Amino acid sequence: MVADGAGVWESRFLDIHLCGRTVAVSHQRCLEECFGLRARERELRRRIRSALKRLGPLEGPAHAHVLTLAPKPEAVATVPAALAGLDGAIERIAKRPFSPRQIEEALGITARERLRWTKDGRLPQSGSATIMRGQRITLSTYAVDTVAKLAGDASIIDDWRRTDRVGCLG
Repeated sequence: MVADGAGVWESRFLDIHLCGRTVAVSHQRCLEECFGLRARERELRRRIRSALKRLGPLEGPAHAHVLTLAPKPEAVATVPAALAGLDGAIERIAKRPFSPRQIEEALGITARERLRWTKDGRLPQSGSATIMRGQRITLSTYAVDTVAKLAGDASIIDDWRRTDRVGCLG
């Protein structure tokens, strides 16, 4: 428990262990439970570090799954609110749709396969996003649940590839 009796701090995504004046914060569980966070682990780690370093000094390498926080005495009262805000940010990261490049990386597919499967309806779009790259570019987006299902069952993509090969021969 933190010295001044701040109580038990909770997070929906992070495991928090209070040890005297320090707090061990782990994001390992959320990586195991959520495909969207696994696919965006680097962004997740940066967001967690950014939120926690406002509360006090952090120990642990940038790639670590567990960080040790020594909250500043004046920040102890703000930790529950900071954790609630961090939970909201993590949830947004987890649910944000995948871009074309992200889905290709997550599933190990080519751009040509993604385009073909999107066009024929096997790979459903969840919407679109517009970015500025000198001009407006509209990209297809794909739901995290759809990508997680395909990543969890490699036989689906293998069947699609087999179907495509047979279609090319016939």
